[in-house]
Parts: sequence; structure tokens; C-alpha cells
Amino acid sequence: MRVDSNDQAAGLRRRSAHAQIACIYCFFDTAEWTASLTRNLHDAGQTPLLIDRRGRLFGAAQTRSLFDWKQQLGRGELHTLPLQHGQGWYAPGVRADDPALREMARAYDSLVFDEDPSGADLILMPDAHQTFLIEIRASKPSMLRAFTLLKALSHHAGGHGKLVLLGDLDACAQVLSAANRFLPGDFGRALSCAAHVDAVFSALAVRMPGEETSREARFRTENDESMALKHG
Repeated sequence: MRVDSNDQAAGLRRRSAHAQIACIYCFFDTAEWTASLTRNLHDAGQTPLLIDRRGRLFGAAQTRSLFDWKQQLGRGELHTLPLQHGQGWYAPGVRADDPALREMARAYDSLVFDEDPSGADLILMPDAHQTFLIEIRASKPSMLRAFTLLKALSHHAGGHGKLVLLGDLDACAQVLSAANRFLPGDFGRALSCAAHVDAVFSALAVRMPGEETSREARFRTENDESMALKHG
């Protein structure tokens, strides 16, 4: 399915008030969570694009196309999949920093990347509003993997963007404690833990970055969201 020109025009109008593209990177073992996040964004009136970077979200029958994702970017036409809530794009291995993808992204309110939980091959989109969602299970391998990912993100993303730990609350708290102890202070303070996944997804859907032009209003809203997530 091609991106409709009317949808693209609407997306461009929506994005005219703010230059930053919103990118949400999902490091989930639970594939259903990625779909749930996309649904929350859609239900809030946003236009998200769910990008299947791992090739695990869509069936073979859905993803048949005359052109692969590289050719689609080259032609400037994404062959997206109609989902119940939004649109999906089968693009295993696509890089978020591809200039052609950045141009196509302007038709959407947000890009939702289904990432490898280890963060393997993670490439960030430059000058975008970044959100990182990391699932942690109640096991040492999962906690170690999450901490290793956070360590890598502290170099890639610094203290920029939102970072939220999801899943087993005790496991998330242990990883958060280790991050505050061993990672740079600014980065550790950017982290939040969430007890309820749906609460996080709903909070992300409430306000997309750039909708407010007042710096004070943005600061106040982000603080409110952070407190809601920490006490979720």
C-alpha cells in the first residue's frame, strides 16, 4: 500500500509547526507491546508508522511487494501495510539515519521502531525527538542485557530524550539503581520506571513533541509526565 498523497499533505501540515521528528525505539521481548503502543498513538489522533526492523511483526503474505524497502526509499514511495490502528512498514535492517527515511517520516506524527532488545545495530535518527522504551524481565540475563543497552545509549543519546524501563517492577528498579550508580548523572536522571505499560503508552500518546511553543510549558508538562510514570 502506498502512502496516500492526501495523508502526506496532512502530515506535512501537522509537522509545519515543529521541525523535530518523533522517534520511539521499542526494545521489547513482547511483540504485542509494540502494537499496543501504536494503537494508543492512533487512538489519540496521531498518525504513527510502525517500522518492522526485525522482520517479526508481519506475516509473509502481508509483506509481499514488487520492491523491497531499499527500493521503496529510493523511489520515494513506502508500501505500507494497513493495520487496524495506523500503518506498518516491513523494513528489516533499515537505518533510522537514512536521509530518504527522514524525508518520508514527515508524513507521520511518529515513527515506532521495533528494535532488537539488545540494541544490536541501533542507529538513531539525527536531530529527532528520541524516546526509548526498554522491557526488563525478572531474570539476570534480562537485567544485564538492559543495563548493557543503557550503557550504550548513554554514549549514543547522552541525556537527551526519554528513557523508560518497563516490565517487572523489581527488576526495573534494580537496573535503575545500577544506572544511577555507574552511568553519568544526567543520563541516570533521565530514566523512569513504570509499573503499568498501558499508562506509559497513554502518556506518550497525550502530547507529541513540539505541540507547545513555550519552553516553560514544555518543561512543566514533561515534569508532570515523568512524575506520572514514576508513580504509575
